[in-house]
Amino acid sequence: MTNRKLIVISAEGLATAALGCYGSSWNPTPAIDAIAAEGVLWDRLIATRDDPVEVVRQIWANDDASPTWLDAWRANGPVELMSDNLRLNDNRFTRAFDTALFVRREPPTASDPPCEEIEETLLAELFASLLDRIEGESPWSAIWLHTQSLATVWDAPRWLIPDEEQDIDEEEPSEETAYLPDPSAVEASDSTAPPPWIHNQVTPPMLQLASNEHPDAIVSWMRTYGCQVQLFDQMIGLLMDVAEPLGITVVLLGTSGMSLGQNGWIGHRAGPLRSCHHRLPLIIGRGAPIRNGSLTCATDIAKILADMVDSNRAIIDPAQWPKRDDEYVPRVETSSSDGEYAVTTSRWYMVQQNDGKTPLFLKPDDVEDHNDVSRVRPDVIDKLQ
Repeated sequence: MTNRKLIVISAEGLATAALGCYGSSWNPTPAIDAIAAEGVLWDRLIATRDDPVEVVRQIWANDDASPTWLDAWRANGPVELMSDNLRLNDNRFTRAFDTALFVRREPPTASDPPCEEIEETLLAELFASLLDRIEGESPWSAIWLHTQSLATVWDAPRWLIPDEEQDIDEEEPSEETAYLPDPSAVEASDSTAPPPWIHNQVTPPMLQLASNEHPDAIVSWMRTYGCQVQLFDQMIGLLMDVAEPLGITVVLLGTSGMSLGQNGWIGHRAGPLRSCHHRLPLIIGRGAPIRNGSLTCATDIAKILADMVDSNRAIIDPAQWPKRDDEYVPRVETSSSDGEYAVTTSRWYMVQQNDGKTPLFLKPDDVEDHNDVSRVRPDVIDKLQ
């Protein structure tokens, strides 16, 4: 066995919809995509809770006194925690680690502007602490860095997203523009004002979309969120520049997603429970390029990490590669903090909402839960309930 070092980066509010390796065409994430291109990606990792802190607690838990993945890695050296979420600064969480470091900042207000430079952001401060620790002299075997910035602080410099509208406005007018009507003389087709190219507020929204919402409203918020994800991707790139030469294995994990209009809402844990809340990205930068399409419960991550102590063990047993899940087995049950409940299988996703409705979506085709088929498949609902 060859001793390895492990770094786990977990992020609240990390939506699969914003990552290129999960099919995003509107938000570039080259550093994360590069890890996925050479490692293992889980396409259908589902959390049992919508609370991101509860998700990490389940991975760290030692409720039955059995050895955990932290114990397995501790055999090679100290296991450490870094975070910007003070909810984790509690003995229930920190006792699992040998040391814990928390980056503390005052919560942003609605009037705070975004940062002018990357170095000023909360993510940059947190990752700077991580890079300093990697290059330090004292021994360690595993570091878990957990950030809530994607869910709570959108402080990324807005210049990360080029203002294409401004570029268009600054171009020399062509001869054709002389024949176009004066924009001020054209009556708007929508009753709402057009949204900005990108929002400057650093407090993420909790917004229910109106029926007469401007067509570009969702795109504007997606662009703003994507700016923060691109900052996160740049931090991952800096980490890989240091980790790869040292042979450190990097794991990327989302502990909650983000509503980007799929359920009529914009925000973290916003609106009725949907896949966008608890379908999570998981990428391990080790092993042959594999895309694991099997339904996986997020609590299984603990065993995956424990097995990784053995550097010669495959992340996914090759015997499992050709296997396909049954229609109803396995299943992952998810509970939300406000009492809603969801069941996910390889072919179906059902939600029991607080309003009494039970929408049903075909998986994996209906990725973003757009087409409710509950009316035509009541038999499936009966089997899932």
